[in-house]
Amino acid sequence: MIVQLSKIVKFNSGLIISRERANLCGKIKYNVLNYKSITDDGSIDINKLDKLDLKENISTKFITKENDIIIKLVYPFKAVLISKSEIGIVVTSNFCKIICSDKVLPEYLIACLNSEKIDRNLKIESKNQTISQISIKDLEKVEIELHDIENQKRIANIYMNFLKRIQLTKTILEKEQRIIKNIYK
Repeated sequence: MIVQLSKIVKFNSGLIISRERANLCGKIKYNVLNYKSITDDGSIDINKLDKLDLKENISTKFITKENDIIIKLVYPFKAVLISKSEIGIVVTSNFCKIICSDKVLPEYLIACLNSEKIDRNLKIESKNQTISQISIKDLEKVEIELHDIENQKRIANIYMNFLKRIQLTKTILEKEQRIIKNIYK
């Protein structure tokens, strides 16, 4: 069955940091999502997050929770699934937070959002702009094939294992690169 995302998920826009200027330089420290912190393989590089010190707490609707999906609103439109280690990151207005209903598994939705088909459709939506950018309204209209939960689990498992293999390969290559650098010192 084909459904629009607006029927099965809830969207939250990100925090507009410039509106928090009066609240800056406080004792509450936050990690803040930015473009560089989203990797090509669909993960968050914690070391590349921005830092923000505020006087007051930020609303929880702008803070990541486990199984939230964050999608970049500027090309490349990469979606990432928030894990336990990525809880508490501030989502800025350059991103959208997606909260799944019980009709769709977050891992399955990540596979759909990062598919070539959805990427192509989002590129088409953003073509008439100087900067390839989409809005939450564009995301609400995105259509996905909604399988039963068992098929979603199967597809999600395949996709998440694929992402794990990419990250493992990346880790191995980084270690080998350090070894090579040490050989030629």
